[in-house]
Amino acid sequence: MVGHILTINAGSSSVKCSLFALQSDESLRLVRATTFNETRPAHLLHSIIAFIDSDSIDAMTHRLVHGGNEHTAPCIITDTVVESVHRLVPFDPEHLPLQLSIVAHLREHFSDCLHIACFDTAFHTDMPLPAQLIPLPKSLRNMGIRRFGFHGLSYEYLLGQLRQISPAEAHGRIIMAHLGSGASVVAIRDGRSVETTMGLTPASGIPMSTRSGDIDPNLPDFLRRYAKYSSKEVSRTLNFSSGLLGISGLTSDMKTLIEASPTHTDAAMAVDVFCHHVKKTIGAYAAVLGGIDTIIFSGGIGEAAPKIRARVCDGLDFLGITLVDDLNTANSEVISASHARVKVRVMPTNEALVMAYHTVSILSLERKESV
Repeated sequence: MVGHILTINAGSSSVKCSLFALQSDESLRLVRATTFNETRPAHLLHSIIAFIDSDSIDAMTHRLVHGGNEHTAPCIITDTVVESVHRLVPFDPEHLPLQLSIVAHLREHFSDCLHIACFDTAFHTDMPLPAQLIPLPKSLRNMGIRRFGFHGLSYEYLLGQLRQISPAEAHGRIIMAHLGSGASVVAIRDGRSVETTMGLTPASGIPMSTRSGDIDPNLPDFLRRYAKYSSKEVSRTLNFSSGLLGISGLTSDMKTLIEASPTHTDAAMAVDVFCHHVKKTIGAYAAVLGGIDTIIFSGGIGEAAPKIRARVCDGLDFLGITLVDDLNTANSEVISASHARVKVRVMPTNEALVMAYHTVSILSLERKESV
């Protein structure tokens, strides 16, 4: 055994940590994983120290949501990298400040190990230009404003798994739906992201737990002018009070909404709106891809909510999508009918493992260069 890799995935209200043992053959074994419902960096530091215990750490790998135009691959975190990511905070003020603060605290305390950054935007770097471009004046586009796409580490893992399970499918026309608290859909052709729902920021796209998703561009101005919202209130409303929570007025938790739907009109409407937008996106992406070979549902909702998958796929027989009820209810690996043109899969994602293997590659390169 050579050492250990700790992956750190900081969200807005919790931090997921996974400790991997790095074997001498550069394979990985998960030692333990946990979620800390604590995001204050100073407090989190003590929790991580206790979590690591006495294990030696070769590298700490941080998920950073936004890499902008500059960071298109995992890299070692240096002061220069930190400075460049700080400049991206206006593109993602909901995630990057916290993630950068955690990076700063851990780099200071664990100064003897490498710190690696993995960027959620990197997977979509080479999307076709029409999918990247936001139709704004060139002067604004020159500021780096474009559609970036997110959930890249999840999609990278799912695509890697599909390559192992079915190489032919992995080279085909794939739609992946990462449906969780944050939700997005991606269209992939020949292993390349060609379209995705999230754009400049993770707030865009389909409705999510508390995010509105795509809105009319004039809505923020309307809220400021006529509802007398401040800019801060507009941002907070669209990011933290909308989506499933905003529609239902009850909760952002999909499981609870499904259970409440028979007797709670607004809960039922929240589920309806969510499924409508995912279904609409699948139809649009079928057009972008020129057809579909595989659909993959993942994320907390995608993996564990058969009713949502059934609602999304209902009526899509004309695209070659037909589910088998028993397989869907059982959350089987393949839930589509054997005769259907489109294979529909349910696959758990594992962002931590992707991060850890990126770190193995960087560590290997560092050791070769130091010989």
